Amino acid sequence: MDFEKAIENSIKTGNVKIGSEETLKAIEEEKADLVILAKNCPWEINDEISKNAKESEIKVIETDYFNDELGTICGRPHSVASLAIVDPGNSDILGFGIGVEDE
Repeated sequence: MDFEKAIENSIKTGNVKIGSEETLKAIEEEKADLVILAKNCPWEINDEISKNAKESEIKVIETDYFNDELGTICGRPHSVASLAIVDPGNSDILGFGIGVEDE
């Protein structure tokens, strides 16, 4: 399964928090298993999410998707800078490595 399909499947069958505020909340509550960032996620958001995720030992994947593309993948009519996988559902999203080699 490719990375895009894995995100879509996680959203359909699992529990995914979409958006920077929801992502940060999931990290702070230690509910996130994985964080996904858009290629053009604003640096201050990227920095805060990455720092908090590292402190909580949560894997972060910075994708090659721009935020409007990530929004489309998530089925949203707006851009999405970040999302947190709380429950992957029937997806194999947690098996993807860090970086673009798995996309």
